[in-house]
Order: sequence, then structure tokens, then C-alpha cells
Amino acid sequence: AGGVGEGGGVPHPPSSAMEFELKRSAERLRSEQATRSAAQLARRDEVERRKAAARAAREAHEERQRARRLREAAAREEEALAAETSRVHNGGIALQARLHAVPGEAARERGIRRHTDKATLPARLGAALEAERATGGGASAWEVRVIATGARTHVTALDFSEKEDVVGLPPHVREQLGLEAGVRGGHAGDAAAAGGEDEPRPRLAVVEVAFRKLPKASHVTLRPLTSDFSKEVVNVRSELEGALAAHSTLTRGETLGVTVASTGKTYRIEVLSVAPETASHGVSVVETDVEVDIAPSREYEQAVERAEFERAQQAESAARAAEEEARRKAEDEAARVAAEESAARALTEARAALAGIASSADSDMAIDGDAECELLVDVVATGARVQLRVQRSMEVSAVIARVKQRAAATALEALDSGAGTEAQAAAVRAAEVLRAPLELVPALPGAAPLRSDDGHTLALAGVGRRERVIARAPTAP
Repeated sequence: AGGVGEGGGVPHPPSSAMEFELKRSAERLRSEQATRSAAQLARRDEVERRKAAARAAREAHEERQRARRLREAAAREEEALAAETSRVHNGGIALQARLHAVPGEAARERGIRRHTDKATLPARLGAALEAERATGGGASAWEVRVIATGARTHVTALDFSEKEDVVGLPPHVREQLGLEAGVRGGHAGDAAAAGGEDEPRPRLAVVEVAFRKLPKASHVTLRPLTSDFSKEVVNVRSELEGALAAHSTLTRGETLGVTVASTGKTYRIEVLSVAPETASHGVSVVETDVEVDIAPSREYEQAVERAEFERAQQAESAARAAEEEARRKAEDEAARVAAEESAARALTEARAALAGIASSADSDMAIDGDAECELLVDVVATGARVQLRVQRSMEVSAVIARVKQRAAATALEALDSGAGTEAQAAAVRAAEVLRAPLELVPALPGAAPLRSDDGHTLALAGVGRRERVIARAPTAP
């Protein structure tokens, strides 16, 4: 009655396979949508990252450009300030030119006394000075600076007879500028001839020549480079006056050569300071009274510096040694304290062990005179000697226990009566020995230990009425 006949019209329910397929399709769709969303997010993040990187690069470039503009502006301001300062110090005259430095010996060849810093300049600079009405009052002073190295010094003009692009420098000036040998600090083409075909002169470097109105020197501090100057030169004042008479200017940091006839030597002397101080650190020494101080030689100062350095090194070494000694003492003290604490613990443990052993033996029993045995026992490594009166029927193990008890009591008595380290060490050794197993051996050459297993008595071991035995740690069989 409840069945479905053939050809019946009752529909079948949806299959589970179809439902599974629909669910799987929906999950796949959701997964694909999630993947597309993640890819879109990744692309968007990449675009934002690239935009941020481009923005950072642009900002960094703009910052570099801004910093460059600030540096250029600062350089222009500094240059303008320097030019204005130069005008102020030079009576309102700002005159400079870039020229090729060449060797010039004209002043010495003419026999001019102040020949060491006399330079020959191009005619156009002389004309410019005349235009500025700055030619009065003697030879004009000029600062000479090597463009490539920054080395600088001062000269005075011998004349204005050079070619338009060169300046003739005497040996002393070339030496101060580092141009004393060959082509140095120059540029391509500097080695071309510069003085006409009759007198070819190498172009040593490109220099900047600037007009300077130098004040007359009032004070100069000189420092010999070596200590032999003060030791060997007798009339220092006369020799220095003669050397300065060959100069028109002095520049701080300049090195003078002082040749002394009496010694036949040329001494190197550094210009340590000049007064009044100027922007270019130069002064004129023409027609002026100069107060000269002689500072200790550089060699002496270097020796002093070395001595101070060595003293500092020695002090540092001494400090390190003291620190090491303090550390060693601290370690020794710590080791001592640790050793004392360890010894105290060992002694406490030994005392407790000895007390326990001393109280662990059985009480004395009555001894039958006929079965009596008197034992004299030497306990090895403790120094104890125990005398016992026991029954020959006593087991050997019980005798060993009685020996330990008597030896422990003896060690405790020795410890209580002596407070020294030897007594303490003996107590620790005794506790160590008595806590370990012992065996009894007759004090006879080649004797075997007495058996101490259950049931073995002194009588069975052949012990007589009076025996001397040794208690020791068991030996390996």
C-alpha cells in the first residue's frame, strides 16, 4: 500500500551529487573573487609604493638642489664679505688677478737687500694701482695663494715688468708655496715658456695675487725648528736682525732660513705669530721696530710632547697594573673567603659525621676472661690508635664498627681540644676515612684482611688473645 508502482508519476528528490557540485562551484567562485581582490589590492599597494618612492626621490632631489643653492649663496656671501673686508683693510682697494707663477731672481740679481720676497708683477696690476692712487708709500704688498693647494704667503712688488699672465717669484717665496721644484700644483700647459724665447721659465702653478695693505709689525714670535739654534748661535739678536733685513713681509706659518757665518749652518725658523693680527696673517717689517720673542724649538716641544706622552703611557700602564693588582687581590680574597667557607662547611659536615659515628656503636658488653681478646688497632690516614677488649666470638664487622666509634670519639676530642687548622684538617680526614668501609688486617707482612661477612668472628679469623691490626680502606682484589 505504501509503494510506488511501475510508471508511477511521483518525482524523485534532487541527487546529493548535484548539491555537492553546486556547493563546490560556489566555493570556487568565492575563491576566485578573493584571489582577484587580493591581486587588485597588491597592484594598488605596488602603485602606491612606486608613487611614494617617486615622491621621496623628488623630495630628495629638491632638497639636494636647495642645499646646493644655499651653499652657493653662502659662498657668494662669504666671498662678498671677504671682498668687503679686503677693501676695508686695503683702504677701499680690491685688486686681484690669477696668474702663472714662474721663477724670478731679479731682486737678488740687482743686489737688492730685501730680495727674499720681492716679486715681479704684470704691468696691468701696476696700472690698476696707479688708477687707485695706491702707489705711494713704498713697494706695494701682495698676498700670493696657490689655487690647487691653498698655500699662501706675502710678497712686495719689485716692479711691474712681467708679461700679462705671469708673476715672478723668488726662491724663498716658491719654497713657502711648495713650488720649489719642477711643475707642482699646476695645470695642463703650465710648463710652457713664459719669459720670452731668450729666457724660458717654467710655469709652476696657477696662483691668485691680491693687493694687501699690510700694517707695520710690532711684535713677532719665532720658533727654531731644531734645538741647535739656541745652543750654537751666540749673538741671536744680531743674526735675527740680519735675517729679517732680507725680508719686506712676514707671514704667520712662514719658515725663514737664518745663515750663521760662525757655524757655517743655515737654521730653519718658523714665524709662530705676528702682531698686529690681520685677515691674511701678514705684516710689513720695513722701517719699523719689531719686538721679537724666541719660543722653544719645535724639536724641544716635540721632545716635551714625547716625554709627556711617555709619562701618560707609563701612568696608564701603572693604572692598568694597579687595576690588575686590585683585581688579582679581589680574586684572591674571594678565593680565600670561598676556601674558608668550604673548609667551614667541610668541618661542620665532618663534626656531624664523627658525632654520628661515635654514637652509633653498641654499648660495651660483659667480657669473659677466658674468651677475651685485646686488640691494638691503628686506623690508617687518621693517626688514631684504638685499644679494644672484646670477645673472640665477636663478629669482625662488629669490631670494625667499634673501631670506627672509638676513632670518631678520639677525633672529636682532638678537634675540641685544638682549634688550629691542623686539628680541623685531621678531623675532616678522619670523617672521610670513617664514613667509608674499612677492613682489618693483621700487622704482619703479607697478611690478608679478616673476612667481615656475616658469621665470621675473630676466633674464626684466627685472631689470638692479643693482636695488633690495621684498619684501612679495602684494597682491590
